[in-house]
Amino acid sequence: MADATVEGQAGDPAAICDGIIRMAHLIERFANGRLPAFGVPAGLSMARVRLLTTLHRAGRMRMSDLAWELGVTSRTITTMVDTLEDDGLLGRHPDPSDRRAILLALTDAGEAQLDLIHRALNEIGDLVLAPLSERERAALDGMLIRLIEREG
Repeated sequence: MADATVEGQAGDPAAICDGIIRMAHLIERFANGRLPAFGVPAGLSMARVRLLTTLHRAGRMRMSDLAWELGVTSRTITTMVDTLEDDGLLGRHPDPSDRRAILLALTDAGEAQLDLIHRALNEIGDLVLAPLSERERAALDGMLIRLIEREG
């Protein structure tokens, strides 16, 4: 990975946030380069993997909610969904509570990819987190959960 230094003084909120964003980008690039080695189908980038795992957790979701959850634009989510639908990994279904809305859900083929994806993500995660002790990993996990849950 790249130089991990973060500009600013220790505890500087802007520097901490910048470091988190930089680390997220580094992890995504690192994972994208390694997913194929685990047998994850070509074309399944981390962005698409996150979409599939998010849908798996949620069951069915509206496209706009999924875009918000993933932090992408409507145009980006449409392109991602179109590709994953063409690949047979997800499908669009009418929303029974709103006939104008469409719900997305994984297909059986999409569900079948999840074990492989989870194994790959765990092994990639172990590589990314290798410099940290188990105690440091637990502390980081706890801090991230607190920051994420506070938002919701």
